[in-house]
Amino acid sequence: YDLRGRYLWQAVGAAVGLVLAGSFIFHLVLGVVGRSILFAAIVYALAGIGIAELISTAANRKRGPLLQALAIVTTVLVTQSGFLLALVVTARLNLNVITLALTALASILAWQRLR
Repeated sequence: YDLRGRYLWQAVGAAVGLVLAGSFIFHLVLGVVGRSILFAAIVYALAGIGIAELISTAANRKRGPLLQALAIVTTVLVTQSGFLLALVVTARLNLNVITLALTALASILAWQRLR
């Protein structure tokens, strides 16, 4: 699809809302789950699928490359917002390879949901 007009703005608005509220909820759930890699992988996968579904719902169940890109950017911002905030506050980049791999997994799932 070539998404335009109202549906595009609804998807962008949903993405902004997901970044703001979803980051807090994502990190809250991740903190409750603990340090288990298996449960973290499940939370990341559910985040990717959930973000794609919410963006698609906001755009009246449309799909396509523009929504795929929006879902990937939103997924990265939601899952990596803690690291981005730490970078801004402390001016130190403290990345974890496992969380980057799980973010890539979540982004792939979000991209596939909107294909």
